[in-house]
Order: sequence, then C-alpha cells, then structure tokens
Amino acid sequence: MEISLTTRIFMIFTAIVFTIALTFASIELPGRLSAYLDREVQYPDIDSHADKLSIYRTELYIQHYHIRLIGYISLFLVIILIAAGFITGKSGLASLGVFVFFLPLFGQFASVMFFLAGLGMLNLIWMPILDFAPWVLNLGDIIYVPYRIIAYIPSRFGIDIRLWFSVGFMGIGLLIFTMGTTAWFYNKFRENGTADFWIYRYSRHPQYLGWIIWSYGLLIYFVNMPYPKRSWGIPYSLPLLISSMFIIGVAMLEELSMKRKWGEEYELYRRKTPFMFPLPSFISRIISAPMRLILRKENPIRKRKTAAVTLFYTALIMVISVLYINIKSPSGIIYNKENRIKKLINTIRESDNRRTRNSAATSIIKFGKASVLPLIELSKENDSQTRYYAIRSLGKIGSEDTVETLIKALSDNNTDVCCAAIQALGDIHSEKAIQPLIGLMDNENDDISHEAVYSLAKIGSKQVVGRIADDMKSDKWYIRCDAAKTMGYIKSEKSIQYLEKALLDKDKRVRRLAALSLLRIESYKSLKDALKDEDWEVRFYAREASKRMKN
Repeated sequence: MEISLTTRIFMIFTAIVFTIALTFASIELPGRLSAYLDREVQYPDIDSHADKLSIYRTELYIQHYHIRLIGYISLFLVIILIAAGFITGKSGLASLGVFVFFLPLFGQFASVMFFLAGLGMLNLIWMPILDFAPWVLNLGDIIYVPYRIIAYIPSRFGIDIRLWFSVGFMGIGLLIFTMGTTAWFYNKFRENGTADFWIYRYSRHPQYLGWIIWSYGLLIYFVNMPYPKRSWGIPYSLPLLISSMFIIGVAMLEELSMKRKWGEEYELYRRKTPFMFPLPSFISRIISAPMRLILRKENPIRKRKTAAVTLFYTALIMVISVLYINIKSPSGIIYNKENRIKKLINTIRESDNRRTRNSAATSIIKFGKASVLPLIELSKENDSQTRYYAIRSLGKIGSEDTVETLIKALSDNNTDVCCAAIQALGDIHSEKAIQPLIGLMDNENDDISHEAVYSLAKIGSKQVVGRIADDMKSDKWYIRCDAAKTMGYIKSEKSIQYLEKALLDKDKRVRRLAALSLLRIESYKSLKDALKDEDWEVRFYAREASKRMKN
C-alpha cells in the first residue's frame, strides 16, 4: 500500500507530538503534582534524618499513619502485578508494574526536606528495604560505569560534562523513541506484518531502547543536581536497573506473541536484527551466552522461561554491582579494612575539595572502633578543618574511648572544632563531660555556650534547666524553639512546667517542639488541651499522647 507524502508528514508530526507530550508528562507534571501534594497534604516540616530528634519525629509520623504497612503492601502488589503479567503473557500488566518501580525516581522533584513530602511519598515502595537492608538499593550501581568512563577523561582536563551527558542521553533517547513511534505508525498504515525497516533494522524494540536511554540520562541528571533531602536520599540505581531489566523482559514476552502471530516471517526478522542495542555480534554473543547455557536456545520460547531469564540477568548484574561497590567503596562486604581506613584518613588530611573530605569523614564512621585511633591522631593536625572532620567523625562513632580526646578538643582555638567536640560529647552522653561543659555555658562565644547547654541537656544534666528557661522567654522565636527542643531532654517537674507554658506560645513552631518534647518525656496528660490547638502538627502529637495514655 503506497502512502502519500501528506500522510507521511502527518505520521511524523503525530510521533513528535506524542513524544513531546510524553516528555512533558514525565518531567513537568511530576513537578506540579509534587507542589500540589506538598501544599495539600500535611507533613512534618523537618529534614527527616538530620539528627536523632528528626528521626524520632519521622518515625512518629510513619507509625501514626501506618506508612510502613502501606509501603509493604505497595511493594507486594507491584511484584504481584509483574508476576501476573509474565504468567498470563499480558505485557501491559508487567509494563505497569515496571513503571511503578521506576516512579520513585520522580521523588527527586520534591524540593522539601521531609522524605515523604510531595512526590517523595513514592519512596513508600522501598520501605521494606529501607527497614531491613538499605544497602540493597546500591546493588544497581554498576549502571553508573558508562557515565563514569565517558566523564573521566574530560574531568582530567577540568571539563565538566555532567549536564551535557545527561541532556545528550535524554535527547538521544527521545530521538530513538520518536523514530520508533513514526516507523510503527507507518507500518500500521501500510498494514504490513513485521516492521523491518528504518530504525527497526537496527533494533527490534526501538521505543523501549529510547525509553531506557532517556531514563538513564534522567538518572544522571538527578545524580548531579543538589539533593534537597540530604539524609533520606534514596539511591535510584536499583529502581532503574530493575525497571530496565523488566522492560527487556516485557520485550521478550511480546516477541512470544509476535512469533505466534507472524511465524517464520518474524523468526527471519529476529535472526538478522539486534534485540534492542545494536552491538557488534561478538559482544552480543558474550552477553547472550548465559541465556543460551540456561535455555539451550537463542531465545526463550515460553513465558515461564522468559521470566527466569529476566530474573537471572537482573541477579547477575546485581552481583557484578556488589563487586564494583567493593572496589569503589569502603562500605562493601569484602575489603581490606586497614588500607581503606588509611586511604580515607589521607583523603581527609590532604584533599583540597571540601566535599571530598566530608565524604571521606562520613565513610570512615562505618568502620567503627577500628578507625578511632587513626582519627585521634588526625585530631592533632595543625589544619583546623582536618581537626574538625576528625572530631566530628569520632563523635559519630560514639565510643567511650573517644571521650578524653573530645574533652581536650573543648579548648581548641577554632570555634567549629570546639562546637563539634561539644556536640559529640552530648551524643555520647558521657557524664565525664558534665563539668567541662558547665565551664563553657558562660563562654563569650554564643555558639559555644549554646552548644554546651544543649549537650548538657542531652546528657540529662538538670543544672541547665534555669538557663534554658531564660531562653524560653526570648523575643526571638528560633531561640524559644531551641529551648523547647532542649528542654525535652530533661525529665523533671520544672522542665514539664516550662514546656506546658510553651504550649501557649504565639508561634506554632515553638508549640510544636514543646508538644514533641512533652511526648518524648512521656508527660502525656500535659498535652490534653493541645488536642484543640489550631496547628495540625501540635494536634498530631497530642493525639499520639492520648493513644499512648490509653495503652
């Protein structure tokens, strides 16, 4: 059937419009939906894992609204959906499940600190993994290798190609998708059987190929953008790996129906055209070797075997990711602990990049007590920033063995180092630190005196109640907030009385922290009147107190 020029132009125009609409729906709509949800749904105004208090508030919210249960059910339903698609041979069901796996990536559009705010609620599906084995979410990290290989050489010359890489991949993906859609329309108009022309000569599934390349560019774009939820930033390599692998599985599933429908015509086309990526034949043979070994054939011929092949390759890539993580990161399962610690110590000491030093200081914490002695030595360096990172890391490790070093650091002439030592002693809750910290309560540096009071409160020293009470009378709301939060570490009659007064504060932020503090020190009766507060979060803490009192 001959197709007129007008019809061809119309088909190309339709394919372009379809691609643009899909791109708009994928990028613009999530941002708008996130803003709407953030405006309409009530969330705590916190950075979910910034400190122990934020963790406590986050966990309260999760438990109160049964979010964990919803997440578990959601993950179970998605797995069932994909399984049903492969069992019944209905690729639409499997594709829908795969798309839901990919959706959490769009949680990046939520520009707020609470990890379930806006589209961040899409992270619900990963709650079971976050609860039991968050490291599993890094088992797709091998997919970053192509990007890092391409970006390595330009980076040696000071050329940053991150944005160009992501935009280029997204553009190539959209172009391939548009060409595939145009060819598909053209084939429908011709009323032909198998599409074996244009881009279909180089890939049997160009739309899926375009989608995978586009989503990879989107992933790299998000990797390189500032991440607002600094503590609950979920790695998205595994969601993308799973969704891409199961898209490939869906493509294999569709080929079974194509083979049944077109028979030898489709089989002939399949023999001469790459499955998805137009790779050299010897590379394709290497990649497909495990499948040939399992199936004794070039392609699966049953739905069950298609699912088995998809799962096998997904697991294989995850195993390769484990090896890659162990080579790249000290958080891997197999590593030379002593060499890793030494390397991180040298990075903290010698790097000129603040972000690199911060990353090394965070990574060394994972080694626990094994890194205490090297960090103590590092805390004696002349460079104040080096001392700061060493002291901060020692505090995060939280070992009693670090207390003497941290007490010595209280006399450091650098304010940041001194404050880091004060915070660390408060987190360790060491009673040895009480007298040295009391000596800093009246320090002329406001930052030091404030941190000393806060840490003494965390240790449980009642000697600071009067000082905190003075702060609760301040005309500055943020000082009253700090005071209400700090008072929550001290369980005494006086602290309860001050917090009850703070429940009447004109600023809702102060009332929120006062209610939270009363809940933490289990003064549930004090929150009875807060059930009528005009602020939802204050009422939320009061309801939680009522529930606990009944129990």
